[in-house]
Amino acid sequence: MLISGLDAFFFQLGKMSFMRLALISVVAVMLILALLGLLLSVLGHQHNIHIFIVSGWLLVATTFILCGVFILLNKFGKTSRTWSRHLGYAP
Repeated sequence: MLISGLDAFFFQLGKMSFMRLALISVVAVMLILALLGLLLSVLGHQHNIHIFIVSGWLLVATTFILCGVFILLNKFGKTSRTWSRHLGYAP
């Protein structure tokens, strides 16, 4: 049961587009950084916390940039397919 579920997950993961996979990866890294930052703040490592804050903001900026690129590519792809159909270049 678990093996078939993992096989289905990895099959769906292989079908994902590169942009969607990049966004999911950035979110996973952000979650790991947040949990590691919480652990380090409880332990009192201030220098590492500052490094995590800066890297977290860089990941947030990267996420916004990737979301914008994904939206533009998605919109451009739909628009170009529509125009191609109207001009008779595509079925």
